[in-house]
Amino acid sequence: MIASLDVKDKLLKYPGLYNVYPIRNEVSQFGNLDIAANTLKSPVLDEQYGRVFSENVYKFGVPYGKSSSMPFYPCGFSGEIVGEMRVPYRRVPVFRVRDISELNNLFADVKKYSPQYEILARGQTSTYSLSRSDEEKHLLFGSIDHVEPSFLASGIRKGYSELFLNCLWESQARILLHDISVDMKDELTSEEFVRFSESTNRLQSGPRFIPFGLGLAQHYGLPSIGLDLTDNLQVALWFASNSIDIDASGRAICKPVQDLGSSRLFFFRCPKNAVYSHEVVKPDCFPECRPDHQNAWFGGFYPVSTDGFKTANSFLS
Repeated sequence: MIASLDVKDKLLKYPGLYNVYPIRNEVSQFGNLDIAANTLKSPVLDEQYGRVFSENVYKFGVPYGKSSSMPFYPCGFSGEIVGEMRVPYRRVPVFRVRDISELNNLFADVKKYSPQYEILARGQTSTYSLSRSDEEKHLLFGSIDHVEPSFLASGIRKGYSELFLNCLWESQARILLHDISVDMKDELTSEEFVRFSESTNRLQSGPRFIPFGLGLAQHYGLPSIGLDLTDNLQVALWFASNSIDIDASGRAICKPVQDLGSSRLFFFRCPKNAVYSHEVVKPDCFPECRPDHQNAWFGGFYPVSTDGFKTANSFLS
């Protein structure tokens, strides 16, 4: 959705507090200056990506670029392209793969092409698109016939506040750690239990506790503001080829997808300080759980850097 802004709007004055990108009027080099004739009556905010554009932005071109003049985003793989998707400033190729071998080659080529990034995968049985009016599509992309994928987190889709979700994760994670500690005392050696207790205490008083809670929330039914990804291609493939339904008793019913025609594997080229794995945030000697079994990585805030944790408003969407 595009929202009109007043020049004195607090979102423009304090962009970092509202997850708004601080640089205004970032326009694609493929915006086609010669055909950009739109005008805006006031500054606008693309609420999907936090991008702000002033009234005169169309002097420079269509903000996110036109597909007709934009090359595909390079990824290092040269397979058969059967479609495309659009995100801001990028035209993303959709490849067809016919077997596991070709899929493995794609994954390997993409990782080899961008060794400085984490290449993570996400499997879905269908593609979800952002809801935009034709007018919004035309204003941002210069066309209306493109597919713009949606990766909105469950908490955002349901309209929960971030503060509420933080409190929810923390409370549930503290209860879980307390209950597990009782069992772990009998299952671990005395030395291991000391490590577990010390690690748990450090976790609960440090910046890793919220992402630890996020990982559990993502895999055990609580709403979250993150996106779960994996570095294991087989895990992503399973989610692309199986549907999961929750029955009346709360049990998950998994069924193979009969027609894989709409199934998709999405590959994310992620800055290393914008994603983290469950492995690095859980306490020492913590029992294996769903995030471990799925080689889970998460995109969200409090990402891991090579120097440890730091706060950042970095969302994958």
